[in-house]
Order: sequence, then structure tokens, then C-alpha cells
Amino acid sequence: MNTRKPKTRLIIAVSGLLVLVIGYFAIVGLLNWINRPADEAEAEALAEQSELNAQILQDQLSDQLTNGPISVEQERLDSPMGLALMRQCLEWTEFQENHPSDLTLKNRTASCAGYNEYIATGKVPE
Repeated sequence: MNTRKPKTRLIIAVSGLLVLVIGYFAIVGLLNWINRPADEAEAEALAEQSELNAQILQDQLSDQLTNGPISVEQERLDSPMGLALMRQCLEWTEFQENHPSDLTLKNRTASCAGYNEYIATGKVPE
């Protein structure tokens, strides 16, 4: 009797595994059937859209590669320091326009010169 129990357990385990595998393939087949295109025209339209998307991505990648890396000056313009110095220059320019005086002109000139120097050389104004 002990020799039959392991065989019975093995048969039950294999049967259960077989049922699971068959169920899995049945569910996958059902999902594929549900998600299939309604007709050949829809399938062709999906294929064309996929090709168009691939071409757009390829063109974008080519553009990025041909344009090369961003210049050092552009990196400085886009940096937090560059943006802060630009804001300071613009604020002094606006303030000088609204309240003209020798002092505001001097501060505007110094601020904008510091901004231009940072963009050109990377040296932070003091």
C-alpha cells in the first residue's frame, strides 16, 4: 500500500499541473482573441501607425546626433547660476528704467556685465 500513495500523489500533482497549463493557454488565447484587430484594414492601419512612430523616433534620434552636444555657453545660460544672473540683470534694468539715477545705472551695468562675463567665461561675478 505504501507504494501506491507516492504514485497517486504524483498522478494528482501532474494532473493539477496539466490543468493549470491548459487553463493558462486558454486564458492567453482568449485574451489574444479579444485584443485582435477587427479586420485586416484595422491591422494594416495599426502596422502603418507603428511604422510611422518608428520613423518619427528615428528622425528625432538623427536630429539629436547631428546637432551635437549643447555648447558650453548654452549650458551656462540654462544653469541655475545663469538664470539667476539674468534675472538680476533684468531686475536692475527695469528698476533703472523706472527710477533712473547714477546709482541704478551703475548697478544695472555691473549686474549685466557680470551676467555676460559668466556666460562667456564661466567666472561667477563677485
